[in-house]
Amino acid sequence: MTCQRRQSPFRTRLRSALQRASIAAALGSMGCGGGDADGESCGGTSHRDGEVPGSVSGDYMALSGWQERAVGRVEPNLEDDVLRRSLSCAGTVIAPNWVLTASHCHLPASEPLQFVVVSGEGETLGSWSSLRVVEHPERDAMLVELDARWEAVAELLTPIPAAAADIHVQPGDILQLVTFSMHDTANAGRRRFLAEPVTQVTADELMVDGHGRSGACGGDSGGPLLGRGSDGTVRVYGSLVEGSADCLGFDVYARVYDSDSFVADHVPGGCDVGACGELDETGRCLGGRAVWCSGGQVLTQACGSSEACGWDVEAAGYRCLPQGEGPCPGVDHFGVCVGDVVQWCDRGELSSADCRVQGLVCVRDPDGHAGCG
Repeated sequence: MTCQRRQSPFRTRLRSALQRASIAAALGSMGCGGGDADGESCGGTSHRDGEVPGSVSGDYMALSGWQERAVGRVEPNLEDDVLRRSLSCAGTVIAPNWVLTASHCHLPASEPLQFVVVSGEGETLGSWSSLRVVEHPERDAMLVELDARWEAVAELLTPIPAAAADIHVQPGDILQLVTFSMHDTANAGRRRFLAEPVTQVTADELMVDGHGRSGACGGDSGGPLLGRGSDGTVRVYGSLVEGSADCLGFDVYARVYDSDSFVADHVPGGCDVGACGELDETGRCLGGRAVWCSGGQVLTQACGSSEACGWDVEAAGYRCLPQGEGPCPGVDHFGVCVGDVVQWCDRGELSSADCRVQGLVCVRDPDGHAGCG
């Protein structure tokens, strides 16, 4: 099954030749930042303690505030602020001095880019110019190497690495996308994390759908689709290629793996990505796995065919248990929809609500919780 291609207003690859010409005419002088891009270590930020102002509490993937900041803006390095913002995309720091975004975000192609680290409210915290770009030979994905001293960048964020090749994704899995809400005047520039179900899977792409409630929009091209890998850590599953015109429907992501030559030949490995973020010993049930934190490290169990993730009374958290055992089989505190009945677990106590009583249906809201809507 392949993803149907539809024209998207935020897919900058589709800009007209006339618009490109006007952009080129408006270019001013460019300045590149200094520093070394030497592929240094992660600088210890993966285990940094303390809250980050403006970070999201209780987001679906339980990122730390330092990981949230890895998702920033990718812009042409222009003096004209209005023009620069109109060409803004999103990108993710996946390793020291390397950002993953979409190839169509390099517009104009002759000009350098800059990566802007922002707070949750959209305030600029730092920016670095590109040293070079590497485009994927087949997919709409691109790596941007920053002309930066990594220690300075690492003071602001923790990288989120690309997914390993052994990840298994299927329709119905819940993954998390990022939007800067540029279509929303009241919230424009604010970083939001949205949980949406996967609807189509191919070797090259993943599609998620907000079903009229949420989605990516203008300025979000190149942004990440996030999930937790087989080791339980947060990973970038792909970068945004295109989406629905109303910003509330489907979004398509180009898949990227850490073992692809596209990544492996350029991006240094070895980052410690075991940060727990918002995970605690209670843990979560995510994609057929139990994921929790112990001793500052992420631990995970893959639930077998005769098991389900649920509340383990002895562990006082979510773990893999034999089917039907435990007070909350297959359910954690984010809940599930069983038809139009919402079920959720509150520290071992299973609760439910029949949405039909209110004339509603069971849906998963943009922050990932199941509820009546």
